Amino acid sequence: SINPKSIVLNTIYCGSCPEGVSLYWEEAAKLGQGKYMCINQEDHVQHISTPYDSLIGSCNIALNQTYYGYGAYGQSSKKRQMQQDGNAASYSSANLAERVKFKASSSYENASWDLIDAYEEEPEILEKLDEDQLPEEMKGLKKEEKIAFLNKQIEQRKALNDQLKKTIEARDKYIQAAMKKIDNSDEKTLDVIMINNILDQAKDKGFCFPES
Repeated sequence: SINPKSIVLNTIYCGSCPEGVSLYWEEAAKLGQGKYMCINQEDHVQHISTPYDSLIGSCNIALNQTYYGYGAYGQSSKKRQMQQDGNAASYSSANLAERVKFKASSSYENASWDLIDAYEEEPEILEKLDEDQLPEEMKGLKKEEKIAFLNKQIEQRKALNDQLKKTIEARDKYIQAAMKKIDNSDEKTLDVIMINNILDQAKDKGFCFPES
């Protein structure tokens, strides 16, 4: 169970700091043993563009081409995957990069609808599927041709995931360097203020963080 004494209450007022104080936002933070913060509501969370964003986007398109829906929900699930990518990209390149980072990880697994994942998990699945349950690209192929097709997609996906992991790692380092510049500047956006404040509070509680 959580010790109530270990909980702190921080307050963030969107507007001028004196106005927030006059409206008791600072007092609420003091009562909650937390900190009072204020931010201009016209400021926005930083979305840092990097030289790696376009490569991540193109690799993601190629990665999606290694997914082949099977069974009753294969096509609809594949369509939903594309829609989720589109939703992330429409918000920002940072959101798409975070989604692709997850897709390139071992946690992203779709054996329920993607035949490549399903085959890696259970090679005997080809014996269980009727011809009409297969992706269009595999219908009419001999068994050895189906296996060769699946193995080729597995190799291509692994190569793309490896490239994406390296590219995303380089992107993360680029962003870390850019964030240091923001932290050292007079520009204090909501995300910077919240992160710095939480880190300070964690250090006060005895948490240790590696030097960056």
